[in-house]
Amino acid sequence: EEALAAARKIADALPDNALAALDVAELSLQVGKADEARDAFAHLREIADLPEDEVAALQGMIKAELERGDEQRALELAREAGAIDTVGRTTAVLAHLELSAGGGGAEIEGAVARGQSSAFIQALEAPPSRDEIEALIDATLADLRGKLVEDDRSVTAEEPVG
Repeated sequence: EEALAAARKIADALPDNALAALDVAELSLQVGKADEARDAFAHLREIADLPEDEVAALQGMIKAELERGDEQRALELAREAGAIDTVGRTTAVLAHLELSAGGGGAEIEGAVARGQSSAFIQALEAPPSRDEIEALIDATLADLRGKLVEDDRSVTAEEPVG
């Protein structure tokens, strides 16, 4: 709770800082404040510079919605992420949520008919578990954190001294 309060102060002072928004979002999830996490990930999405950063923010929102128990909203967000995800980070998450929503075999046939990628169809045939998709989302968020830290270091190194 103390770390979250400190992160909130930093994020309030630096509203366009993606790393500060990510800190609030992840810490909120850690302390069980899924609503606050969802809102912080939504803010992160708004200030994201690149589509892959937006995909990561959407995945964070998916994780928050799953924590809240709203699988339908998580599925909607996964579809949004899948539409802009150029590297396929959302494929397994979307497949899991599509099948959880009750698609089953009909979902696989529908995916083929819609021209979905072979990776998506394979994910539907052997869907990941909830724990596996949470691990995938965590990996995406860790990659985003690493990128943001690196970007922050680059900006700091470029700033003139004194």
